[in-house]
Amino acid sequence: MARPTKDDKKTKIIPIRATEGEKTALQSIATNRGLYLSEMIMLDYLQKQPKVTFANPDRARLIKAIALLGQIVTYLNTINPKDASQSEQIDSAIQGALLSFTLIKDELNGNKG
Repeated sequence: MARPTKDDKKTKIIPIRATEGEKTALQSIATNRGLYLSEMIMLDYLQKQPKVTFANPDRARLIKAIALLGQIVTYLNTINPKDASQSEQIDSAIQGALLSFTLIKDELNGNKG
């Protein structure tokens, strides 16, 4: 079955002239806002909300940090301590990783404090 057509399908391309530096600057601004360049222009001038946004570079780093912390906790949980001292060190490392996870998650959600 064929895909239904949209009445407002985007078929027009509007080229603009810019220096390499201007293009780089505009793309950087859009990326930092989590938008594609064309979506940023549509949002700023037509107040048209983008359909999809992506993580800006800071948010992407925080998301990767959470994934790495999850891997660390998983690894620490697989270690079989030989004595109580090692067990305490592992528990302390897990608690530190979980605290870091919570702080990063709060930062991602905008809770600072």
